[in-house]
Amino acid sequence: MNSNLLDKIPPMLSGKELYNRLTDLPEYDRSIQTKNQTERILSLSALYDIYLPSEMSVEIYSQLYLALVRSLQKKYTKAAIQQSYQNHEKLDLYSLNQAYEERLKLLHGYIHPQTTISQPVKFKRKQSITSKPKRTEHLYTISELAKQSKEEDLDFIELLKEYFTIEEIKI
Repeated sequence: MNSNLLDKIPPMLSGKELYNRLTDLPEYDRSIQTKNQTERILSLSALYDIYLPSEMSVEIYSQLYLALVRSLQKKYTKAAIQQSYQNHEKLDLYSLNQAYEERLKLLHGYIHPQTTISQPVKFKRKQSITSKPKRTEHLYTISELAKQSKEEDLDFIELLKEYFTIEEIKI
């Protein structure tokens, strides 16, 4: 069976024959000379379809051809046949599904990255002032207390605490 496959591939090309087969030149249509200017300019785009092989193209062709031949030569050796039987025995539906699930996990890691949801962050205000006066004789405003604090050189927060319920929260 090995020799049948090797007989079916075309022979390796080289020299001028390889160069001619790799070369791609657009066909020149002489009727283009009689066409109007717009059509002639549009047909110039066919010049971009030119391919002239380089030394690298010849080298790539040779490497690919030889790799194909070596691969076909190894395909039906005793070791390759034994390996294919072992691989076939190991590939059952369960293992294929397991491999599929693993790959999906990898893929979903990129599509939907795993995020951990923590408890919502609760922000606390530095100070909370409620306007319930402690003294009921006179209702004071904050601006009046600020003036009194400046005039009497008092601590403004302590003065506020005398007249309002103030809850201080540390962050």
